[in-house]
Amino acid sequence: MGAETDSDGRTPLLNFSSRLQRTLLAGKFAGLAAAGVLASCFMAAGWGAALGGQAHGPGGEPQASDGPLLLALEGRGVQVYRCDGTSAAAGWVLDHPEADLLDSRRKVVGHHDAGPSWRLEDGSSVKGEVIQKTEADEPRAIPWLVLRATAHQGTGLLSGVETIRRTKTHGGVAPVQGCDGSMAGATVRVPYTALYTFYGKP
Repeated sequence: MGAETDSDGRTPLLNFSSRLQRTLLAGKFAGLAAAGVLASCFMAAGWGAALGGQAHGPGGEPQASDGPLLLALEGRGVQVYRCDGTSAAAGWVLDHPEADLLDSRRKVVGHHDAGPSWRLEDGSSVKGEVIQKTEADEPRAIPWLVLRATAHQGTGLLSGVETIRRTKTHGGVAPVQGCDGSMAGATVRVPYTALYTFYGKP
């Protein structure tokens, strides 16, 4: 099992089509046991090192407090902003994200929604809260984030996630203009991509 990359040759993404994944999703393993087996295979295949080498920069590299890498997926969608025109300092505020989660073969295997939350087709989901924010490594890109898991559902691959990182972001920044009192409540959808990596207990 080797790490695959996207079209720019940089981002390692999880291949959901592997035999191991099919076995896990078929229900032969569940919960933390599945996550542990998957993590062991990733680390043995060098996924941890590959990810650390690619998701570089402040807030991006896996830290000593991160557990084993469980999952790496590309997020591709929009950041939805709402015009807050109720104050003197009117401006666009983040309402929620809407993104597909893709594996290395560009197959949609889950979704990223308000919460923020991530859910997979195996029925598992995780919610998180931001504990660290770092400026992106390219201009006009949303920040890199570290999030702590706050809630889980299901017994699939996301059931053992403790930490989520958003790195390698592109786009998604709110407009600078266009929000005033006359536009209060209006929304705008800004395309973005990012790498989401999920870690288990240290």
